[in-house]
Amino acid sequence: MLRPDRSTTRALLALCALAASMQPALAFNVYKVDPDCVASGAYAKIQDALDIAALSFGTDYVWISNTHAYNETVFISDQDVIIEGGFTDCNDNDIGPADRSYLSGLDKSSPVIRIAGTSHVVLSNLQIGGADSGLSDGGAIRFSGQGGLTIGASMLNNNTAKRGGGIYFYAQGGPATLTLLDGTDIFNNTASTSGGGIYVEGPARLLVQSLDTAIEFNHAETSGGGIYVGVQARADIGAPGFNGGVVHSNNAESGGGIAVAGGGVLRVFGHDVTHPSSIAANTAILYGGGIYAEGDVCLFSPYMLANDALQCAALFHNGTGGIYINAGFPGRLGTECGPESVAALGGVVLACSEFSCSSIDDSTAQAGFGLYGAIIYAQGGELNATRLQMQNNLGGSVIQTRGTTATIDTSLVTDNFVADALISIDGSLPGSSSFIGSTFAHNTIDGASVFKVINAAPVAMTRDIIAEPGHATASTDGPLTVSYTMSNDIGTLPHNGNPTVVANDPLFAGPFDYRLRAASPAVDFAPAAGGTDLDGVPRAVDLPQEANKFGPTDLGAYELQVAFACDNHADAVFCDGFDP
Repeated sequence: MLRPDRSTTRALLALCALAASMQPALAFNVYKVDPDCVASGAYAKIQDALDIAALSFGTDYVWISNTHAYNETVFISDQDVIIEGGFTDCNDNDIGPADRSYLSGLDKSSPVIRIAGTSHVVLSNLQIGGADSGLSDGGAIRFSGQGGLTIGASMLNNNTAKRGGGIYFYAQGGPATLTLLDGTDIFNNTASTSGGGIYVEGPARLLVQSLDTAIEFNHAETSGGGIYVGVQARADIGAPGFNGGVVHSNNAESGGGIAVAGGGVLRVFGHDVTHPSSIAANTAILYGGGIYAEGDVCLFSPYMLANDALQCAALFHNGTGGIYINAGFPGRLGTECGPESVAALGGVVLACSEFSCSSIDDSTAQAGFGLYGAIIYAQGGELNATRLQMQNNLGGSVIQTRGTTATIDTSLVTDNFVADALISIDGSLPGSSSFIGSTFAHNTIDGASVFKVINAAPVAMTRDIIAEPGHATASTDGPLTVSYTMSNDIGTLPHNGNPTVVANDPLFAGPFDYRLRAASPAVDFAPAAGGTDLDGVPRAVDLPQEANKFGPTDLGAYELQVAFACDNHADAVFCDGFDP
């Protein structure tokens, strides 16, 4: 019998291998579902085919024709099975990626598909919609057990539940993995509490790594409009998505895109060198338009665009874990925040070839009545970011912390609009902040200072550029340590007797280009530093044409690689710091 050629082939082969290892003999069984072909041996209901398949050995396929809509509740327990829709009739042995069979719920107190026990299930070429589980969990699908569920080339839409409007996935009795493959779209689902699109909890893992996968336009009344990552659970997202992002246009009270509970872990990385994972256009009534977290958030080259909230438009964290962007990943979370490295999952750590690397852009945090919240807010725990760009955001501050150990390194904060200070730091809880090799320039700041520090929070700055004419650099009542820093204002910095703190114009390459000209006084200014700059090129490039002030490293987020004799920008093509 012919076997379909589909985007889920790898997952199906993996399931076949698993079935072969578990069963005493390898078999290949197909059970067809088509009410028009009962006389030819097909089954009228999906459940009937599953019940018979449960009695057989080997790998079981349930093939569903698309000649009818199936209004039934399906239950799978302790079973390994592959359920595929989209067949034109009972004689069809092949389907295309856009062919689907439609399933809707019969029981208002139950999802369309329930999976329990130790099960390994693959669903493909299905559309599951219109189900209402009422006060029960799981609108389209409820998984409560151990094993795995893989979904490909399917749509889950317009379903409603208490938790997990699209999918409720609870690992019970052992670990379980939910994998979304190409062509999977989870949209327009609603949760009356948490997880509008997906809810994962327990020792569960969500894997979203295929190019064409999206969680979009979902809603949760409380938290996790797109995805809710519960206690003990983790989500690994390495997909660009479609129609605007992999997690986009979702909304909730908190965590419009994603919510992470205490003890949960979210890891986001690039799919490949040209495809970042995009979290975009999500909204929260209160906190965390993009992400709300009480657990850990590890971001590798994320692209966060146009997320909005009352407070914390892009990222909100409150807890003992932290937000880690390209750096500082704690060993307690494993290799690069996972049981395996990002590369082992097929993703990339830094994907910066054709887009802004690690950008948080165009987001708005507005409380109304002229009051604004922050774009990133962290209370407690850690905020560790390197090679981060924040541009064209609107809020009270771009970054606001309270009692957080924060490190911002090799980052660019430019062209934002803030109602107060650009960076606000509150020391009413224990914490400290360090700003290293970063550029703060050309922001519209309604507050009096660029950095506002209250309650004696300790702050350190080194190798930074602050170019905000008309504004004091810092307002602080606590210890401030500054070295190798250039600012338009050093009167508010501890500079007396310190020749490494200077007031000067850094001479950027051009409008909205914050690389340095060869004639910049910030070139070859600081002692040698390792690593790379925001463009991913080496630091500490000692230009022979430039006399070192205190060493070969440039100030700010960029390191000039080659000097050109065109400091007046007579030919801008050759003045961007790169060879022609």
